[in-house]
Amino acid sequence: MPRNGARRQAVAQAAFKRNERIVLDILQAVGRPMKAYEILEQAYTEGVTAPMTIYRALAALIEAGHAAKIAGINAFVARVAGERKGPAAYFICRRCGEALERPLGDAMLNALFGEAADRLDTVIVEAYGACGRCAPAAKSRA
Repeated sequence: MPRNGARRQAVAQAAFKRNERIVLDILQAVGRPMKAYEILEQAYTEGVTAPMTIYRALAALIEAGHAAKIAGINAFVARVAGERKGPAAYFICRRCGEALERPLGDAMLNALFGEAADRLDTVIVEAYGACGRCAPAAKSRA
């Protein structure tokens, strides 16, 4: 029998519209940030042919907390299971494109912004560099 978290996730995913399910499956399978037109190329085999269809599905997934936009590279990524509530910080490797997600909890936001934390409507935290796999390769080439 699946754990409660896995069961809740399965129930939530069953409620997705067809195009949302296709887009989320693509994002999860690739495991790195993707531009909307990259998603469209892969979704084409499933009968999704219009860019607006992808953008609508992405908007719904972001609203539901299952995807996030990486603003600095204008790409989208599946949110990490269990970390879908609230804002997150992202580390994006400039070499391989991997994105690591870390939740920004209330304590972190309060430490950063004090009483203004309660009035935040948008939080974007992105850092870029070399991930653990790419950093040793970069150092050996230097």
